[in-house]
Amino acid sequence: MENKSYEVIINGVGKSITREEDKDAIEKIFNNYKTDSLILRTVGQICKFQDNFYIANYQRGYRWGKDEVEALLKDIYEVYKKDDNEQKYCMQPLVVKKKERVKYTCALKNLIEKTKNIENGDEFLDSSYELLDGQQRLTTLWLILSELKEVAQDKRNYHIYYELLRPVDKAFIDKAIRIISEWLSEKEKQDSKFNKIAFWQTICERLTFVWYEVADKRNLKDNVVDNGSEELFRKINKGKIELTNAELFKAMLLNGEGATEQYKSKLEQIAFEWDKIEQSLSNDDFWYFLFGNAEEEHTRIDYILEVYAKGEEASEKYDSSKDRYSFLVVQAQLENELENLSKSEKNDGQTRRKIVFDIWLNIVNVHDKLYSWYQDNELYHNIGFLVACEGKRRAVASEVVVDLYKKNKDASIKDLQDYVKQKIYDKLIVKSKDKQNRPVEFYDLDEVDYHSDKQYIRSFLLYSNIYPLLQCSESRFPFKEYYKEHWDIEHINPQTPNIKIEDTVSWIEPFIRDKYEKTVDDESIERELKRNYDVILRLLKQEQEDDEKAIVDRLKLLQEKWESYIKSETEAEKNQRIGNLVLLDDSSNRGYQNALFNQKRCWIVSRDERGEFVMLQTRRVFLKFYSLTPDYPYEWTDDDAKAYQSDLKRIFSNIKQDIEGAES
Repeated sequence: MENKSYEVIINGVGKSITREEDKDAIEKIFNNYKTDSLILRTVGQICKFQDNFYIANYQRGYRWGKDEVEALLKDIYEVYKKDDNEQKYCMQPLVVKKKERVKYTCALKNLIEKTKNIENGDEFLDSSYELLDGQQRLTTLWLILSELKEVAQDKRNYHIYYELLRPVDKAFIDKAIRIISEWLSEKEKQDSKFNKIAFWQTICERLTFVWYEVADKRNLKDNVVDNGSEELFRKINKGKIELTNAELFKAMLLNGEGATEQYKSKLEQIAFEWDKIEQSLSNDDFWYFLFGNAEEEHTRIDYILEVYAKGEEASEKYDSSKDRYSFLVVQAQLENELENLSKSEKNDGQTRRKIVFDIWLNIVNVHDKLYSWYQDNELYHNIGFLVACEGKRRAVASEVVVDLYKKNKDASIKDLQDYVKQKIYDKLIVKSKDKQNRPVEFYDLDEVDYHSDKQYIRSFLLYSNIYPLLQCSESRFPFKEYYKEHWDIEHINPQTPNIKIEDTVSWIEPFIRDKYEKTVDDESIERELKRNYDVILRLLKQEQEDDEKAIVDRLKLLQEKWESYIKSETEAEKNQRIGNLVLLDDSSNRGYQNALFNQKRCWIVSRDERGEFVMLQTRRVFLKFYSLTPDYPYEWTDDDAKAYQSDLKRIFSNIKQDIEGAES
């Protein structure tokens, strides 16, 4: 066979591998450099090999009660009732670790058969699997199989050993045995067709565990094995280690018992494609364009699987908010594909693998479509905006992205662009619609009010920061930075100004220093401001006799503005209009609260100088981009607010024209 060469990326490093190296490369990509392995195993397979499971002393022991035991029995019964004997039920993962030469005090079998007391012990197992996660479920299954041993066609079973079994553990186990016995007896009375043999077969043949074997981590420097079982167990039970939908699907792909050379070659392709997708999603600019929560830490490829799952018909059968959702959808899709096949075809591993591979190709297509949106400047900004409007979510696929993926399955990029524009039109332009879905009222930015239209203002202000970048191919809105903060609607001139002597210092000090080139220390300014304006006037007149009128006019203007912030209802109403509003990150907003414009300006300038993200419009406002009064750089005047609001109206008009132009 030709020793074919492949270009792959492993752990971020490019490498060329040959056919002879492919198995090792696949394991590296899928199984994290051979440290762990992940496959699917039926209960029957575990019984057949009579695996030994070891439960260490640091675990709390068996604690399932009536609710948990009966819930498992009910799940098995639901699988048992299904007509398709080939349909598998995928259970929670078993996380295990190979152990050599361990000491135990009691075996579950001896305990049940009363051949040994729990106090006896100090015996050794030459080889076993330390059970890190799955103790409750695996123990309960063993008890169920033990109860069915009289009808079992194969008497073999796996074994469970305890480093230490406490009396309280035995009490829970005895109670579980009674619950199982009573449930089976009651089921025989309720269901005349109930068959214990078939029920046993269901458990052995159709119940499947995700088998996650954790390898020892070696300290290469000291050549010492670090078992770390207890630490790993605690991490698992704190929810820090979780087998995701991606890992479950990976196990389905790797379930290749009796695989052909052709299958192995196909697996190479999948492994490399998997790696390519993970490399792509590691690009934060791409990831945060799709996903609106910087706080969630989940496997990113799960997002692609969930978008795919929500786009399939089988998705309606499952609750998308639950764990394992996307894997269950894929599993159901696989079984649906097998329904019309003959029994021999269903049992043919090659046929099943082909269906799984076809599903994988569709998942790759999902990623490629989403990445094509990211590469398109218009779709990047417009879809990114729509996703951002959803707000922070738990780690689930955006409904916007799922909707657009369904729309874009067969549509062209141009059709998708127009569809996205319509979504923006509905969010920013149309305030309401009639029964025929026609717009009946349009937003007027002059009438928008902070108190009554807060959600609209937030969305529009965000888009006013994104829209200008649509025309610029060299700059993109940084969604990665956007999601690091929570964004508030901020009043440029405060609603309830916090007027203190320090605020007045910051207001008048630039006037003294800049306009009159007077060097006065802060303490002397503060001291003089505590007096009255006549005293300040006399202080300034001592060095600027020829400019007395300018000083008087300026101080009167400052005094009038100061008083208007406190007393004027008209000013308060103006403060609620969109010309006095910007988006500001929550940390900055908390930093200066109700400070005056000049203090806010200093804060924003310092953030900008440090290279921290500031919204485009926010930067323009506080750097006086809209200013018609350059002589007053430390105030936000009525003219400034009108000029800013006029520019927002221009953006609004352009958005409306763009969308209506696309419709025509």
